[in-house]
Amino acid sequence: MKNVAVMGLGYISKRVAEGIALSHNANLYAFASRDINKAKEMAEKMQVSYYYGSYEEMLANPDIDVVYICTPNREHVKHIKMCM
Repeated sequence: MKNVAVMGLGYISKRVAEGIALSHNANLYAFASRDINKAKEMAEKMQVSYYYGSYEEMLANPDIDVVYICTPNREHVKHIKMCM
C-alpha cells in the first residue's frame, strides 16, 4: 500500500482525496497547503493524521510514496520539480 499526500488544497482536492480514500492500494496519508489551517481542517475532515503548512515540510517526510498535485496548473512544473 502506498502512502499518498495531497499537495495543495485547490478546488479539486476534496474529490481527489475522497477517491484516494476509497482506493484499495493507496492510503490517504497527508495534506499540505500554504495555509496550515486549511491543511488541518482537511485532515480532520478526512481523518488523516498528517498535515503541513508548507510543501517542503511535507516532501521531507520519507514515509510519503506518492504526491498528488492539486495546485493551480501554472504551478505544476515547479511542484513536480520539487517532488523529484
